[in-house]
Formats: sequence, C-alpha cells, structure tokens
Amino acid sequence: AWLPLARGIAAGRMRLLGDGRNHIDLVAGEDLVEGLLLCATAPNVDGDCFVLGSATASTVGDFVACIARALDVPVPTSGPPRAPYRALLRAAQAAFQVTGYDSPFVHAREVLAADKRASSERARAALGYAPRASVDDAVRAMIDRFVREGRVCVSRQVS
Repeated sequence: AWLPLARGIAAGRMRLLGDGRNHIDLVAGEDLVEGLLLCATAPNVDGDCFVLGSATASTVGDFVACIARALDVPVPTSGPPRAPYRALLRAAQAAFQVTGYDSPFVHAREVLAADKRASSERARAALGYAPRASVDDAVRAMIDRFVREGRVCVSRQVS
C-alpha cells in the first residue's frame, strides 16, 4: 500500500497535505504478528477488538521524512491545506453509502489528510501486547526491499 507514496517521494513529486503534523497509526510487521498471535491464543477475548499499534506515536511528516531519508532524497515540504481533502473524503464516504462506489483517488490521499490517533492500551492490558520494534527501522526495511526489487527507482541528480 505504501509503494505509490514511496515512488512519489523518490521522484520528487510528493508534497504533504498541510504541515504533516497530523497523526498516523503505524506498526511494524513483527509487532503486528505478535499481537495477532496473542489475540488467537488469549483466553476470554472471543469477539473482542483490539488496536495493535506501535509503542510510539508517529506523524505523517515523520513517516514521509523517514521514507525520504531511506531513499536519500529531499524530504517533501508542506503542501496544500488538508481541509479540502477532508471535505472530499466526507463526500466520498456519503457517496459510497448511497452508490457503493469507492473512490480510489480520495482514499489514496485520505491517509495523508486524516489525523488518526489510536491507542493499543486495551491490547496491552487484556493481551499483554508490548510492541518493541522501531517503526523507523521497519520503514527503512520496506524501502530497501522496494529498491532492491526494482519497484522504486531513485534517480540521483548530479549538480
């Protein structure tokens, strides 16, 4: 899901929506797997729902900057305000409820425009969930894999 974002950052075509201080809930794969195993094996949690997030809060700006650093390209700067995208998302959600049409354009930008704060506290208390992995390390590993597989190309500009 992050491949188009990584490609946009690598190509220098990406700008933040707003200032990037909006929150995003990220989790490293190994912490997610550990949390899912705890959900599958914990007694007395049938039908319960848990948020499995990272140990530290992240902002969209932090996430995008981490991707840019992993690619060794300039960090995207602040861009247009988030408010129009948020309004477009609300309209797209209403249209989906009426028509069943899901706008990929809107939802591809929703993660960059939303302010998502979630807590894994309930999973910690009920399951013993304790995320340990570094989100930055997980992002760097993801970007390294994208580059190694040729899915993201970084063109270095010579000055």
